[in-house]
Amino acid sequence: MNMKWTRFVLLLGIIPLQAAPLAFFQAENLQVQNVTLILTDKSGRLFDEGTVETTLIAAPGYENGQTVGNEALQFNLGDSPKTFPIRDGKADVKLLIQGDPAKEPFKYQFAGKRLNGSRFVSKTMEVTAETKRITLMATDTTAPLTRMETLGGIAFIVLAWVLVVATFFYWGFRRMLFNRRMEVHSAVPLSRIITLLYVLITLAIAIVAWLRPDLWSHANSTYIGLFLFFFALYGLGFFFLFFFTRLRAVRS
Repeated sequence: MNMKWTRFVLLLGIIPLQAAPLAFFQAENLQVQNVTLILTDKSGRLFDEGTVETTLIAAPGYENGQTVGNEALQFNLGDSPKTFPIRDGKADVKLLIQGDPAKEPFKYQFAGKRLNGSRFVSKTMEVTAETKRITLMATDTTAPLTRMETLGGIAFIVLAWVLVVATFFYWGFRRMLFNRRMEVHSAVPLSRIITLLYVLITLAIAIVAWLRPDLWSHANSTYIGLFLFFFALYGLGFFFLFFFTRLRAVRS
């Protein structure tokens, strides 16, 4: 009886010793991969602030809830995501990958969140040693306006209004008055109407640029397109004003 217990105790001691090298071998085959996440909306504008939650959702050879990793980095398979900050539209994350490229790669879920906790993008993909950069594009959410975009829109409105008032209110009024020989009570309301129309057009263009930067696919294309659209309308108005207020030939 004592011999049986002695063998049983020895067996219990040998099993962990045999299993330990196996666990250590698996950990040695895992590597830490540095990956840069780029977070944009569909117009290419960056989400400057927020966080990225990274969850290991599939790891061949491991079960859900099991801790996967080595001394440098660990993930709980299927839960407990790791959080990384977003700075200037980028998030530098650390991930575990298979050290052996012949093995099936790990799969991760990436979720971008605003500072208030609302999720704006989610993507699931496999990560290998070749994965250095990942772009997460939010298709249903627009990135917040940057300070440069806000100031640029305000500058456009101010400069455009100065141009419109100088052209259609002052210069146009003078041409109506002296070239067309219109009465003051007729020239004043007409120049005001044209000026107000272009002021509203300018404001509408700025609002569209702020709310729909994806109007022409990419934000830069949208801004350039709206800028050219304004100057096309302005040029059209300038032409008609110049044409209809030109000096008439005096017949002798």
